[in-house]
Amino acid sequence: MKIVIDGRCIPNQLDGTGRVAINVIKALSVIDRDISLTALIRSDLSDKIRSRFPQNISIVNVPYRHIHPYTVLKLGNVVDSLGADLFFSPHMLQPMFMKTPSVITLNDTMWFGDTSTQAQGRPLRMFAGKVYFRSLVEISVRKASRIIVPSESTYNDIYRFWPNRIQDCNTILYGTDPMFEPANPEVSINERINELGLNSTRFFLHVTNAKPYKNTPRVIEAFIKATGGSDRCLAIVGRKSVFTPDIQALVAGSNAEKRIKFLGSVDDEDLVSLFQTARALIFPSLFEGFGLPVIEAMACGCPVITSTRGSLGQVAGNAALIVIPESVDEISDAILILENDEPLRRSLIKKGSERAQQFSWEKAALEMLKVFEQVL
Repeated sequence: MKIVIDGRCIPNQLDGTGRVAINVIKALSVIDRDISLTALIRSDLSDKIRSRFPQNISIVNVPYRHIHPYTVLKLGNVVDSLGADLFFSPHMLQPMFMKTPSVITLNDTMWFGDTSTQAQGRPLRMFAGKVYFRSLVEISVRKASRIIVPSESTYNDIYRFWPNRIQDCNTILYGTDPMFEPANPEVSINERINELGLNSTRFFLHVTNAKPYKNTPRVIEAFIKATGGSDRCLAIVGRKSVFTPDIQALVAGSNAEKRIKFLGSVDDEDLVSLFQTARALIFPSLFEGFGLPVIEAMACGCPVITSTRGSLGQVAGNAALIVIPESVDEISDAILILENDEPLRRSLIKKGSERAQQFSWEKAALEMLKVFEQVL
């Protein structure tokens, strides 16, 4: 079976979608079956990220991103020319004019629901994104042979928006990269944490791209309310977006300015260290199609505060503190609980570790392979 995987969603600064794509490619490459993999990647992808691809796959460079209109209009010729049995997209877009059978992953449906979670406060951006993504995703969903979703929440959204495609939809939960693991007691990571401007035992962590659905303003407000007068810090990490300056402006000039650290994108090694040493991950998103940071934090032994929205309740199970994300008071109370209740914190660490072990990229890849075989 020759499979072409669209890896152009993998950026130089890894985000959730990019991390999913890399791990899917890795997991499929080691399945002991007669599989040949070709990955389409962006021409400008750095050598550092390229080095993470398995050696036993072929690489084809493409000069435009996965969300470019050419994906729908022109990529089909490229795929068909490779003579593949199947095209697989780990994101939501696929070519319109393509003879090769296809499977797409629909990670979320935010542009079809409340679009303010993507672009609140920017009406032109919200309108353009709504028109663009609704059009292209609609084409892709109707064209694909089968659709993979990462959670029951997104499966329910498929039924809501495309009821006639629900019989062609498979739910496959994502996994955790092996690099996310508890701290080795024999290895000191305090020095690196201190270099990031943090004390290894005195900070909470928030992972965000600053888009409205990440709920970062409420996280900051709740953190200040819960820790005012203390020396606790909030480390905010993630790739910057057009919304980042607005978030930074909320903090500038406040009494908590010195305690809130904007670290931007960090290397994977640093992200693991942050998960391993943070007091807790605060991740009360307004919407997520899956929510990788939840299980990545749990795998590293980091307690989690997360949300009732989207897929997060399903992903976290009973191994996290669950809050209503619109409630600053609930987020603040959860921070206080993990600040003061050490037995509960240790219990969540144990439950989280057990929970993270239920998510496997090997299992996900085998389930994806079954979907591919159904198509062929």
